[in-house]
Amino acid sequence: GEAIEVRAPGFAAYTTQVEPREGVTQTLRVRLLSLADARLAALRSEIRTPRGETLVLLKPGPFTMGASRRQPGRRANETEREVAMERFFYLGTREVRNGDFKRFIADHDSGSFQDTPLNGDDQPVVNVSWEAAARYCNWLSRQEKLPSFYRESGNRIVGINPQATGYRL
Repeated sequence: GEAIEVRAPGFAAYTTQVEPREGVTQTLRVRLLSLADARLAALRSEIRTPRGETLVLLKPGPFTMGASRRQPGRRANETEREVAMERFFYLGTREVRNGDFKRFIADHDSGSFQDTPLNGDDQPVVNVSWEAAARYCNWLSRQEKLPSFYRESGNRIVGINPQATGYRL
């Protein structure tokens, strides 16, 4: 067959194969997608990381964040507020486990609660500072050669790169 490519400025190119046949008229109907629509069409609803983690695609939109006054365990400084997410993003389907985090900080200790140890490799990691969690996100990004979201100086987070596609909290 012969490759045919249709392109126009501001649109994603469309390529297909056509098998020419003598004496046969063929019609090719093409609707080009804008570059933005083509990027959206390419997003998968679920992806697997090289470590085997599942991430699901969340679409932008409004949601209520926080806790109502009647919710048990609510802290005094928690309020409900409307938040509008403006970008698509992927979210892990489960917590980071001790075994995952210990690949980053080998001697991390999640401790115990009421004499119950919390250090099992399959248990969610706990007793992690926000900065350590942000540095873990950057470490994950580097493993997959993604641009880091958090800007680091030594062991401190000093800013963010909002355009980065790497891991973030």
